[in-house]
Parts: sequence; structure tokens; C-alpha cells
Amino acid sequence: RVAVEPTMPCLRCNRCKSAKFNFCENVHMFGTPPQDGAMSTCIIVPDDICYTLPSLVSYEEAALVDLLSYGVHACRRAGVSGGNLVVVFGCSALGV
Repeated sequence: RVAVEPTMPCLRCNRCKSAKFNFCENVHMFGTPPQDGAMSTCIIVPDDICYTLPSLVSYEEAALVDLLSYGVHACRRAGVSGGNLVVVFGCSALGV
């Protein structure tokens, strides 16, 4: 059971070799040609873009990992900590 990076980086450029997959210049998104989508029973991806899920994390919770990562990243960049009040808005699944 793993969470998978929603992009398919090239794993060859300097950014990928530095584990900065989100900055890959040759990245492909799952579901965007030529990369098929990931809504299937099984897909094959490099282990570099897989993150092991703890057994206490349900499949329903795991489905939100990608969205949660945006919030965690934004909070870290903004210096938000426990007890701070924040507002999340927008028209994507993250802001609903």
C-alpha cells in the first residue's frame, strides 16, 4: 500500500536526481497523453515516486494524501503552526 506521486518525472534530469520531482522539466501527468491514468486495479511506477502508507491509514484517508500535501506545504511556507486560524478557498477539491 503506497501513495504515488501524481506525476511521472523523467528521473534522469538534475532536478529528479535531487529528488525534486515537482520541478522536472520532462514531467508527464497521469491521465495526460502519453501517460495513461492511474484509476485502475494495478499500475507500474518507479519506487522513487512511491510513499509507503502506514497500516493505520485507511484507503479513504489515503485518497486525500495528495490534497493534504498541498495544505501542509502551504502551511510550512507561510509559517503557520498549531492554533493559527487559516482560510482555504478555491474551486478545486482542495478549496471546496
